[in-house]
Amino acid sequence: MLPAMISETFPTDETWRPGTRMAFRFALAWFVLIDLPFPLNAFPPLERVTEPLDAMWAAIVSFAGRHLFGLQQIAHETTGSGDRTYDYVLLFCQTAIAVIVTVLWSMFDRRREYKTLHAWLRVYVRFALAAAMLTYGAYKVIPAQFPPNSPFRLSETFGDASPMGLLWAFMGASAAYTIFAGLGEVTGGVLLIFRRTALLGALVSMAVLANIVMLNFSYDVPVKLYSSGLFLHGVFLVIPDLRRILDFFVLHGPTTPLQEPVVIASPAFRRAAPFLATAFMLTLFGFPLDASYKQLRTRLDGGPLYGIWTVEAFSADGASLPPLLTDSLRWRRLTFHGKSIAWVQLMDDTRQPYVATLDERARTLTLAPREKPAQKSVFAYAKPQPGLLTLRGTHANRKVDITLRSKDLSKFLLISRGFHWINEVPFNR
Repeated sequence: MLPAMISETFPTDETWRPGTRMAFRFALAWFVLIDLPFPLNAFPPLERVTEPLDAMWAAIVSFAGRHLFGLQQIAHETTGSGDRTYDYVLLFCQTAIAVIVTVLWSMFDRRREYKTLHAWLRVYVRFALAAAMLTYGAYKVIPAQFPPNSPFRLSETFGDASPMGLLWAFMGASAAYTIFAGLGEVTGGVLLIFRRTALLGALVSMAVLANIVMLNFSYDVPVKLYSSGLFLHGVFLVIPDLRRILDFFVLHGPTTPLQEPVVIASPAFRRAAPFLATAFMLTLFGFPLDASYKQLRTRLDGGPLYGIWTVEAFSADGASLPPLLTDSLRWRRLTFHGKSIAWVQLMDDTRQPYVATLDERARTLTLAPREKPAQKSVFAYAKPQPGLLTLRGTHANRKVDITLRSKDLSKFLLISRGFHWINEVPFNR
């Protein structure tokens, strides 16, 4: 019974069942709506061409938010999250439009099969999924997505980390594992590009994406909608082969090749197709690989003050402040995450983010609270000897003098422990 049911999903005979035709119409409308403007958005030089489409969706989401969900304003600004209110309303609108298209199409179209159109949709979904896999893989093969743990991460306790921060720290602790994960994504993307290996590519991508989706849901990473959508791309690509997969791996029976229509019958194009696909793949992979390399270099170049600076002495208005846990003014640590990112850890262990501006010529350091950038603190800084930093200026309306000493990051166990072939006992701390 199960093999017979599976074989009716997008069959290759001349007549499709009504439910299958309707499912295909919805799939075509839905995948095109969520994937557009691909392939234009896969090439950075063409990204501006997609702005009118973005503006159109923003207007539709705003309208739906007001009239269907009572949301007077939906923020559209890019925040790094793919699970914003905007994204949920957008997905609702795209799904609703796909349903409307399906109903209208079913009312007026009496065709009994869509073999050629199905073949074209499979090509489009294949390449859209391949682009995503190659892009995310590029940012792991060159580990810019999960760079080495920053001074902020190294000085943060496990209990203070967010679930997402803990995941980033775990991945950032091992470049080898990050690269391995990226190679899995790249492998799936490369196999998807070529027709003969597309099924294997879809299966590899689904396996990789299943893990990614679980990580996103389990560690509250705000890419749940997007990663789940990518997994559905793989499901769509595998559906026509489900019967053959079941026959081979479960029932241990013979299988026959899936006969797919040729989307372009030109002999010249078919000869050139592997070279065109290879060029397209290299282009899809090349842009994010270059961006990943540049991003990682920027992150690793933390500037002259990069690191963790422990406060040895802190005075305010000429009075020395002892390191009391009840003191709300005295600093405990100053951490430079990069050239423009700094965190101040107070004596009660609360952390405050700052935007840092270093003027090496004037020897000044400006710290602006991220939430209240107008409340700047400007310090004259000096490094009287290696590993020692002094700050003198005004902070919280008090004249402060601060002496800080750098911490050797290589002494952290997470960095120094390394790899061991032989472990007589587990080293689990």
